[in-house]
Amino acid sequence: MSGDDWMQQLKKRKQQETGQARQQQATTTGYAVTFTLSSEGTGMSLPGQETPEFRYRRFVELGRRGNELYKQGRLAEVLANFDAAIRLGTALDLSVAEYRNGLAMAYYNRGLAKAQASGHGPGSALADYDAAIALREALRAELEPAVRWEVGPRNDLGRVDVLS
Repeated sequence: MSGDDWMQQLKKRKQQETGQARQQQATTTGYAVTFTLSSEGTGMSLPGQETPEFRYRRFVELGRRGNELYKQGRLAEVLANFDAAIRLGTALDLSVAEYRNGLAMAYYNRGLAKAQASGHGPGSALADYDAAIALREALRAELEPAVRWEVGPRNDLGRVDVLS
């Protein structure tokens, strides 16, 4: 057996033993991210991606990015970010008040972008404003009697009510 044949067999056995995957650790914006690269070079696995905390952090990051794009006037990208955030947000455990408040903010921000975006206009923003108001009114009804209705969400609800 030649040296090249032996190396090929060793590589093949190593791939089989590791399930044809290797992990590469990277740090991005303060988070450790593990990418799983198969022998075909496809696939990605993020540790903890199925945890509610991870999904919520991703949801928040999409909202932040949408807000930054809004400041730059890139409304088509803003809408894409808030569409993705809302899809992710509606899949969160909405019994958590913080998640519902964040989802209401995403609807509100998407409404702002729709109101200004060509092809949408103020009329198309109304459904998003209505969704934000409904979420925040439900929060108020739940939290106000227990004196847990904090100033931030109260102000957020007022901001949406003024626009509608």
